[in-house]
Amino acid sequence: MDREMIKDCHLYDEKLEKIHVLSQESKKLGIKLIAEGIEKSEEWTVLQDLVDYGQGYLFGKPSPVPVDKYTAR
Repeated sequence: MDREMIKDCHLYDEKLEKIHVLSQESKKLGIKLIAEGIEKSEEWTVLQDLVDYGQGYLFGKPSPVPVDKYTAR
């Protein structure tokens, strides 16, 4: 999912509802869902049970070497 949908999703019921629908449909189809551009812990709090993967500055800035997993701050 694009950053535009993710940005402040914890503040807007309309965005969160769309994310819920995408999450349900992707699970039915066996599709892994990635949320891009997560910058706030509040965004990740509402997304972590709805998506398979998260990416963004919350987890770290771009690096030439991939990070194996996110460690909560």
